[in-house]
Amino acid sequence: MGGAGILLLLLAGAGVVVAWRPPKGKCPPRCSCSKDSALCEGSPDLPVSFSPTLLSLSLVRTGVTQLKAGSFLRIPSLHLLLFTSNSFSVIEDDAFAGLSHLQYLFIEDNEIGSISKNALRGLRSLTHLSLANNHLETLPRFLFRGLDTLTHVDLRGNPFQCDCRVLWLLQWMPTVNASVGTGACAGPASLSHMQLHHLDPKTFKCRAIELSWFQTVGESALSVEPFSYQGEPHIVLAQPFAGRCLILSWDYSLQRFRPEEELPAASVVSCKPLVLGPSLFVLAARLWGGSQLWARPSPGLRLAPTQTLAPRRLLRPNDAELLWLEGQPCFVVADASKAGSTTLLCRDGPGFYPHQSLHAWHRDTDAEALELDGRPHLLLAS
Repeated sequence: MGGAGILLLLLAGAGVVVAWRPPKGKCPPRCSCSKDSALCEGSPDLPVSFSPTLLSLSLVRTGVTQLKAGSFLRIPSLHLLLFTSNSFSVIEDDAFAGLSHLQYLFIEDNEIGSISKNALRGLRSLTHLSLANNHLETLPRFLFRGLDTLTHVDLRGNPFQCDCRVLWLLQWMPTVNASVGTGACAGPASLSHMQLHHLDPKTFKCRAIELSWFQTVGESALSVEPFSYQGEPHIVLAQPFAGRCLILSWDYSLQRFRPEEELPAASVVSCKPLVLGPSLFVLAARLWGGSQLWARPSPGLRLAPTQTLAPRRLLRPNDAELLWLEGQPCFVVADASKAGSTTLLCRDGPGFYPHQSLHAWHRDTDAEALELDGRPHLLLAS
């Protein structure tokens, strides 16, 4: 008693009035909450005022019409998120942004007919995903890109149209370690009730109508040039920040381009390849240090620098192209320095030497070869 009396006196003397209130952001209306989880049923909109340390959230029969970008930014700690018997029909891009710890996402028995291709972006910890029993007729290509931790995917109970729109899904399933429940086709009539996982992608006759992502190379590049050498597809990248021309060749077993050789080239802006029989030449146009010609006389050898090109004319090259004159190959290097000049370099013996200076006192930024009526023309942008 004595101790309690002293405490009350001290508080009164300080003019402090103490009243107990429940912590803010704990449990919104129509929700029942425990320390780590919450269940909301019949909410007219998406409840958000939860504890920022909430781990599990279940939303049942809410009045939400669509899941918009950033819907859960205020509860980044979620590990489990469940939607069931809701009326929303659309999931927008980045709807689950900020949920980097989410492992379980169940979106079941809803009215979803459309999901954006980047709706699941950023869910790098996701292991279990269910889109079961919705109204999805197809899924956007690359919906699962970046979800490398997936172990279980449930797509059953959707009226999938098993046409060319699901071909990507059939091709994706064998490439992942996740178990995928796909359910049956709702159409076309010839495939109705057929299980998706029984379909053979090779039987689909589809024409690609859009470009899609295929492969990336780590470092940034300023330009890219495709070429064929010894009948094999190659590409060469100009990578100024890495200080090199990077040559990649097609790997038939991996079905992708792999690095084959790199040429040191500080401040490079263009790497232009030229194939003459068994020989390969690469012109490395550089802003500083002089532009260089690299050569590989035969397939068994590596490329080696053989020549510094027109150092007094090419002061700030911006682009390099090929132009054929009377059956002879020439490089055109567009120079963006007012003191330099765009230069035509044609083959003479083992090297390439200045044949003509073009567009003096102009700052040229791009060169393109064009053939009209069988005659070579050159387009310059300044």
